[in-house]
Amino acid sequence: MKYLDHIRNIQRDLQETRRLLEKDAETKLNQESIYQQVIDERKQLLT
Repeated sequence: MKYLDHIRNIQRDLQETRRLLEKDAETKLNQESIYQQVIDERKQLLT
């Protein structure tokens, strides 16, 4: 029984890790998109 509990805990940890990685990737994409917008706005101001 302990073995199965151990496996379940590992699966839960993996799911949590995957969720956090997806969230992190999403945050990075949002940051890049905002950064690109700032660059575009500055280019417009310079022209």
